[in-house]
Amino acid sequence: MTQGNQPPNLDQFSVNIDTSKPNVARMYDYLLGGYHNFEADRQLAEQILAVHPDSKINAFINRRVLKRMVEYLTQAGISQFLDIGAGIPTVQNTHEVVQAINPDAKVVYVDIDPIAVAHSKMLLADNPNVKAFQADAAQIEMILDHPVTKELIDFRQPVGVLLISVLHYITDDDAAFRVVEKIKSAIVSGSYVAIIHSTLDGYKPASAEEGDRLLKLASAARHRDKAEIAQFFEGLEIVEPGLVYSPRWRPESEDDPFYDEPWRAFGYGGIGRKP
Repeated sequence: MTQGNQPPNLDQFSVNIDTSKPNVARMYDYLLGGYHNFEADRQLAEQILAVHPDSKINAFINRRVLKRMVEYLTQAGISQFLDIGAGIPTVQNTHEVVQAINPDAKVVYVDIDPIAVAHSKMLLADNPNVKAFQADAAQIEMILDHPVTKELIDFRQPVGVLLISVLHYITDDDAAFRVVEKIKSAIVSGSYVAIIHSTLDGYKPASAEEGDRLLKLASAARHRDKAEIAQFFEGLEIVEPGLVYSPRWRPESEDDPFYDEPWRAFGYGGIGRKP
């Protein structure tokens, strides 16, 4: 799983992988400069970059917003996290950010990609407070009842549930909202749900052709508008600054990427607290 001409070495992974099909987690890893990806992932990522050059910057923005959200939740007293759609571990993973503040914090990673999970398990072998398993985000009952989840997460205590750039891949609206409703029902008062969700709000294509090409490439996802995304937070108290374009979620400075043109990040971010 390396960039460049060196073929991936799968010997360390006890998984069967069709490397001819691109995978979202591995494409995201490629955009972040990682090396856990295959040629099919790189080719599709480059096609997207050709149409939407901001994609690489957006990947880094998502990672920075995730870091800020996790820091906020940890400082708010959350010491256990369920990260659904976590992807392939990269720099400043959830557990690295959390445990830098609270070394005893617990994190469960869930992803549909077998490589993401296998690599996570390899990296986390010496960290008993962090574990990973494979599941589709839409299989929320299985995720909540999984032995790994039950081992590390005590749902009688507040928990932080992270849904970072994953809900838009559940294209059926009823299924996506059911996932979030199940989560809200499972967590206790004082828990949080953090969401970053793709949107086309504010998108200004340079030409009709560019718009058509991007929409074709983006057809695998359901890009919801702000009003639709806000429905995920019903019953929760949205913390400041509310549901905003992701570059505007507690930015470090006005020099942050896309601070002045936040719609270019193609995403909204927000955190809701269960009262």
